[in-house]
Amino acid sequence: MRILVTGYTGQLGYDVVQQGLQLGLDMVGIGSKDLDITNKDAVYHYIKKVKSDAIIHCAVFTAVDKAEDDKDACHHVNVDGTKNLGEVAEEINAKFMYISTDYVFNGEGKTPFKATDEPSPNGYYGRTKLEGEKVVKQLLEKWFSTYFMGVWYKWKQFC
Repeated sequence: MRILVTGYTGQLGYDVVQQGLQLGLDMVGIGSKDLDITNKDAVYHYIKKVKSDAIIHCAVFTAVDKAEDDKDACHHVNVDGTKNLGEVAEEINAKFMYISTDYVFNGEGKTPFKATDEPSPNGYYGRTKLEGEKVVKQLLEKWFSTYFMGVWYKWKQFC
């Protein structure tokens, strides 16, 4: 199984690829210089060329504070880019893992958040991450969402 990991030049994407390689998985890590996920045609051609069986989506507009000032860029990456990846994944029947964030919650919890907790986004960044998650749920049949700490546990369950 070939697994494409977006956001490879970021800390999360890099760590996911490294963990996958240590487990003996066929990992392909890509960053924004390799593929602009906001370009639907480029996403389609790249993923078909790589022949991905699965996608772990770690790419994100990470400047949380800047998201309030540059809402278009944040939405374009976190929602539109996710939609592009999801549409191609569904078309080629690839499994899709969406990495969420605690910013989809209000930050007032006293215990660690769970994926089943009621979302209440904290700021524009959190709203776009939640919207990206909703896009994935609507588009894909073979998807799941998790937080980084649960990536490999969830992945083994999913496969």
